[in-house]
Amino acid sequence: MSLESASRATLLQKITELEAQIESGICSPQLQKVQKKVDDLLQLAHMGIWTLDRRGQVLFVSPEGAQMLGQLPEKILGRSFFELIPSLDQSRIRQELLYGTATEKKLEFELNHWLGNRIHLAAQVLPLIVDGNLAGYQLVCFDLTESYRNRQNLAQSEARWQALVEQSPNLIISLDRDLKINFMNPAVSALDPAVWTGCSVLDLFKDLGQRAVALHKMETAWSTGFGSRFNLHFNPNQEVEIDFEIRAVPGTCEGRVTSVTLTGIDVTAYNSALKHLSEAKLDAEVAAQAKTNFLANMGHELRTPLNGILGVAQLLLLDPYLRGEKREWVKIIQDSGESLLDILRNVLDLSRIDADRLHPRIQIFETQEVGAKLERLFKVAATQAGLSLKCSLDPELPKFLLGDPFMLDQVLTNLIGNAIKFTKKGGVEYKIKRLEGDGDQCLVRFEVLDQGQGIAESQFEAIFEPFRQVDQGITRNHQGAGLGLAIAQKLVGLMGGKLQMESELEVGSRFWFELPFKIETTQMDPPLVFP
Repeated sequence: MSLESASRATLLQKITELEAQIESGICSPQLQKVQKKVDDLLQLAHMGIWTLDRRGQVLFVSPEGAQMLGQLPEKILGRSFFELIPSLDQSRIRQELLYGTATEKKLEFELNHWLGNRIHLAAQVLPLIVDGNLAGYQLVCFDLTESYRNRQNLAQSEARWQALVEQSPNLIISLDRDLKINFMNPAVSALDPAVWTGCSVLDLFKDLGQRAVALHKMETAWSTGFGSRFNLHFNPNQEVEIDFEIRAVPGTCEGRVTSVTLTGIDVTAYNSALKHLSEAKLDAEVAAQAKTNFLANMGHELRTPLNGILGVAQLLLLDPYLRGEKREWVKIIQDSGESLLDILRNVLDLSRIDADRLHPRIQIFETQEVGAKLERLFKVAATQAGLSLKCSLDPELPKFLLGDPFMLDQVLTNLIGNAIKFTKKGGVEYKIKRLEGDGDQCLVRFEVLDQGQGIAESQFEAIFEPFRQVDQGITRNHQGAGLGLAIAQKLVGLMGGKLQMESELEVGSRFWFELPFKIETTQMDPPLVFP
């Protein structure tokens, strides 16, 4: 018998004793006290007393019983008790109450509340016997509405939880304190819950190392209440291998660990993808190294005959008797050879950058010489193209800086060369300006502006990709492999900056980047200059 049932039985016994005292003819003052005790007990126990005749007509209802329905007793007296029961239950209750054996029994049923809702009652049914015949029934009713709703909510919650667990794609295992499986969902076809329930979870771990780790993690969860993660490689047969990432989740009650649940995510496909990715990465690295080695060797093999061709062309051009059309042919050979040699250098530089074999070589250089060297290099080309070439050097620039002058020169040479190549009229300007500095550090901006054809904004990203050229306007009229800006961008990145641009069609373009340098104050003798 439950505690709730025992309490009801005790209350019924007390009420019966008090009613017996009333029937024994106690004097009026005592009767009032006894009646008050009965009323107090009924109210305290949330009990309602109903008296029915043999047909189920209500002869008496206590105030507590009427209050359960939101009614006054006089509104209920004389009515059929079955009218108060929802229609679906009327037949069942009538059968159990009127046509059952005339013995004490227990019933559970619902009654319609005055407000339209329903209340759930448990009733102790006592037959009323007069002169040996059944005269009616007395019902002692307990309001279990709240308890009933709680049970319903709990049952629904358990059903939802059960459905979620059963349908979950993740493995879920509940363990007892001995690490035996008392529940396993059917998420993994290779793990039959009927087979594994009652077994030790450690039997899942065939690898002794994994078993030791899992045992430690689960015991830690039991003893500390903290969850943990570990891996399980499950191999039920030679054809099936499954990798799980397991999480041990302790369940606590009043601060004490009462259960541990394992949730497992199948990471077999993920691990397989990682393995294939690692293998592909290794293959790519091997292929990249092979490409770098090939380009290095091929570059050497190509440069040797190219230098021979250029050398012979230069010797032929020294011959004063080589004139006219033949001299033009030799110049074409020389120009083509130099263009091919420049492309070869770019390809080799790009391969060295991609292989992480090209790094800045830090040394002292003179800032004024940077601008002077560029002017010497491009003045003739700009004049021949009918363009002005302007150099703007910030007077606040330190005289000497620490950096890689040759890498810097390669970037600026490419930017200014492109500016002259793609500008038909107007001019080209390059600026070197000190932005800020603190102590022996400073930030320098390098900027190249032209009044050329310009580049559409949709092509900004494409021009920095290797072997890409803008496919519109003037750009396709010039030779080149499309490597210059790609290399320049990578070189600027190696030096600690970022190559940026802005451009407008038919207006011109602006390329710039900013680099950090250390200021060198040591007297150089002689100063380092560009070749």
